[in-house]
Amino acid sequence: DASWSAPVPVPELADGGAGAAVSASGLTAAWTTTDAIKGAHVLYADREPGGVFGAAQPLTYDGDGGLPLPPALGRVALSGDGLRLVYIDDALTTLVGMRRSSRAAPFAPDVSLAVDEAGEGVPAGTRQVHEPVLAPDGRSLVVSVTPNPMPPEPVDTLVLLRWDTTGLRLGGPLDPGNGALMSAATGERRIPMALSEDTLTLFYADGVTGKSAAAWRITADAPFDRVRELPDHPQAQPV
Repeated sequence: DASWSAPVPVPELADGGAGAAVSASGLTAAWTTTDAIKGAHVLYADREPGGVFGAAQPLTYDGDGGLPLPPALGRVALSGDGLRLVYIDDALTTLVGMRRSSRAAPFAPDVSLAVDEAGEGVPAGTRQVHEPVLAPDGRSLVVSVTPNPMPPEPVDTLVLLRWDTTGLRLGGPLDPGNGALMSAATGERRIPMALSEDTLTLFYADGVTGKSAAAWRITADAPFDRVRELPDHPQAQPV
């Protein structure tokens, strides 16, 4: 008999915001926006439990007053506690990680990963990276990596990465080998939407079928071998 609470407004998102992410805690939101002076830039806002979001803050760090790489206008990813953030650079070639020690602290560079390093299983050539999604624990990330232009055959474009003691590294396989998580040669992509904290459930928008879907696996080292369409739940996310 549970019911949804009243929506929490984020007025800044109504003015050109794109690629919005909200932490699993519901206390941090981040998005990209653009204007004639700054170009594309990342904003974030925090709130206390039960409160409204405060003023949007630009994503900067103390090193040189700017970001390690300028962002693309698109999705950003947030960890569940709102302390780790990932965005895509404006060349669509690098995942840029930012981190803060608490929600009261500013973000600082965490780790960056070039697409060529994440392009395992993707044919050689110019690669682009899109749609980063962080697991709530902030230690695993799924991203769509595509050759440009797309080759004549389907390609495996969903890549799992994990943070360990040495940085961001390739994780386990995603596609079970039957093409269920591959993108079509015509350019329709499987776009990750959310990843569960245990990394066993992946929700994604299926550009090939035009429907939402979920994929499961038994262990974190196994491919996602169970897929189910969710046409009635286009914004479904694991909890």
